Amino acid sequence: MSIMSTAYDSEQQLDRLLPEDFPWQKQEPHPDDYSISSSPIEPQLVYHQYRGRHNRLWLRLSWRLAAEKFAAMSFILDTGAPRHLYLSNKALQVLEEAQLTCVSDDLDIAYVYVLGRKCLVEAAPQAQQPANIIGLEMLKRLGVQLHDAEPHVTFEKPLPYIGPDEL
Repeated sequence: MSIMSTAYDSEQQLDRLLPEDFPWQKQEPHPDDYSISSSPIEPQLVYHQYRGRHNRLWLRLSWRLAAEKFAAMSFILDTGAPRHLYLSNKALQVLEEAQLTCVSDDLDIAYVYVLGRKCLVEAAPQAQQPANIIGLEMLKRLGVQLHDAEPHVTFEKPLPYIGPDEL
C-alpha cells in the first residue's frame, strides 16, 4: 500500500466538506475515480490534514463490479459517521449499473454485500457530496487499526479491493 501525506491551512468552517478536504485540491473525486479496469488499483492511504484544525484519512481502492471488472474509488475513513457506507451519487450509479445494490422493501433501505455480509449503504448527505465515506460500523468490520507512525491505518486482513466476494 502506498502512502501520501498532505497538509493545508484553512480558517473555513468544518461543518461540511470543503475544497481543502480533498487532497487533490478540488472539491471533486480523485481524477481516476470511477475509471473501470480489468484489475484493482493498488490500495493507497492518503493522510490529509488542515494544520491545527483536523485530519482526514482517505483510502483509495477498487470496488469489484464483476469478474475482472473494477472501479477505482476514494473514501474518507470517518469514525464519526455512524452507518456503514455513505456513497456519492456517482458511486451509487456505478454500483447500480453493475446491479450490486439491493433494496429491502420491508425496511426501505439499500445495501450491498461486502466481506460476504449485507452492508447498509446511504447516499452521502448533500454537504458531503461528492465524497464516499466509510463509517464506523464498516471500519469495525474491516478491522481497522490506527497507528501513530505511517501507514497510520492498517486492516486486520489484507484489503486488495472491496466488493461482494473479496477475501
